[in-house]
Amino acid sequence: MQEIELNDKMLERRDQIDNAIYHLFQELLDVTDEEAEKIYPWDIADIEQLQGYAIAILNRKGHFICNPSITTKEGRQYRCTLTECYCKECKCQDEFMEKERILGCIEESLESEGLEITGITEDSISFRENTTASDFLISITAIKKGQKNG
Repeated sequence: MQEIELNDKMLERRDQIDNAIYHLFQELLDVTDEEAEKIYPWDIADIEQLQGYAIAILNRKGHFICNPSITTKEGRQYRCTLTECYCKECKCQDEFMEKERILGCIEESLESEGLEITGITEDSISFRENTTASDFLISITAIKKGQKNG
């Protein structure tokens, strides 16, 4: 399995959020950068815990936060998608991620219909309809602007 990584925009977003949370800890402690390093060194577990609380609070108020992550499901790794974080738009997403997002939507739909996912690749999902023992393959390819389909 190919290891999926956050893209540059996603890494930048994660860094901004992590740094903002650490600076909140620093402000609450009322210490300088130098003092903070000594009395409260960077702890990603604490940062992620506070981040989770903050996102939950904002979600309850109807705000959906872009929180870039890598997910592994059914042996397939993919970058977070709009269907998981419920963002209205993603400033970190690229064309490849859009394909991942669409495949994720198809996968969720197939599972909700009780269809058995039998295989997943970077650009396709195979599945079985157990009542008729029929196997199917859904493949997705981006169509470039101006290109005709079919």
